[in-house]
Formats: sequence, structure tokens, C-alpha cells
Amino acid sequence: MDKAAQIAKGILESADIERLEVPAMIASLMTAKGDDPNALEFWVHRSSSIMFLVKPKENYRLVEMAMNQSMAGFQFDNA
Repeated sequence: MDKAAQIAKGILESADIERLEVPAMIASLMTAKGDDPNALEFWVHRSSSIMFLVKPKENYRLVEMAMNQSMAGFQFDNA
């Protein structure tokens, strides 16, 4: 667990991580339920194929989930 946390911390602090838009389907579901889609952030580190789901809090951000995900189906503006 410590090794995984160190790897995640290193990725999150790197310049190679980029924020993605909240997927439209998720945003519309959240809006329909009265939730704010801006309450979620999706970040990806392309070279490791790790995606992070982050929830902004008052004065910090909480990493809710980190997953190794194939980037094959993702659309990137600068790709």
C-alpha cells in the first residue's frame, strides 16, 4: 500500500498529469439528481495509463479512486 501511495503521489505532483472534462453522461446524471458536476475532477497520466477521480473539498482535494485504464477509447484535444 505504501508503494502504491508513493507512486500515486509522484504522478499527481508531476507536470505530465492533465485534467479531463467530466464525461457528458456523468455530468447529465449528476445534474438530474441535483448534484454539481463540478464536484468531480478527472485527471489522467497518459504514459502510465492511470486515471484519478478527485473530489475538491474546502481547502484540499481528495483522491477518491485511482485506476489503471486503457487510454485507447479516450479523446484528447492535443493528441
